[in-house]
Amino acid sequence: MNSKKNSQLSLGRITLGFLGFTLGLWAQGSLSSLEARAQYGWGQQTPIQSPPVSVGDEDDAQAAELMTQSMAGLGCERAGEMLRRLSNQLLGSVQFATQPGNGYGSPPSWDQRGRMRERMRARWQRRLQSPRFWQKVWDRLAIAYRSCNRSCFDDGVAVGLISGAGYCSASVQVGGLNAPGFTAQPPLPVCETATFSGCQLGFRQGAQAFNGCQTYTSGAFETVFNEYQSQDCHIDP
Repeated sequence: MNSKKNSQLSLGRITLGFLGFTLGLWAQGSLSSLEARAQYGWGQQTPIQSPPVSVGDEDDAQAAELMTQSMAGLGCERAGEMLRRLSNQLLGSVQFATQPGNGYGSPPSWDQRGRMRERMRARWQRRLQSPRFWQKVWDRLAIAYRSCNRSCFDDGVAVGLISGAGYCSASVQVGGLNAPGFTAQPPLPVCETATFSGCQLGFRQGAQAFNGCQTYTSGAFETVFNEYQSQDCHIDP
């Protein structure tokens, strides 16, 4: 019986020793992995670059603020998410600026909160009507993508939404455009055919979201609208 008991104790020691050895190797491997990550940057996000704001340039300051919000917590590995955030912010601002009242068809209220909302709406209306603001948005977006070694936009719908809203803001400002060339063109192409199709879809969605733009998407302006859509949703050969 003592012999059996001693065998069990020996087996237990061997098992514990093996487990200890295995855990030691695992810990050593984990430590080596962490050291490698710290030394070589494995698992770390590649930062998206954004230039400082031009002093005294309100359009650039507003574009930079939008980009900062869009880039928050993201690295180059998620540049497409940054682009989607930016398009969503701009589309929300377009809807806010171009829909009168409280955004639900009711007339504006003129209490303190209502007056603040209308001042904010007026600021966004001026901003959206500024060609320089749109140019600064595109410039900063291109800088961000190029800093990540990307030569084309990878989310066509997001690019289309921004372009469509830009087309409408320019059209409303001057009472209709004559031909492509007036608005800021996206500085980078879209990446592939599927992205191109998404850009065309987004362009129309961005225009539909812009209250007062329907006149400039059909009838006498249909050809101009289609030309701008084709210009902005382009694929380089």
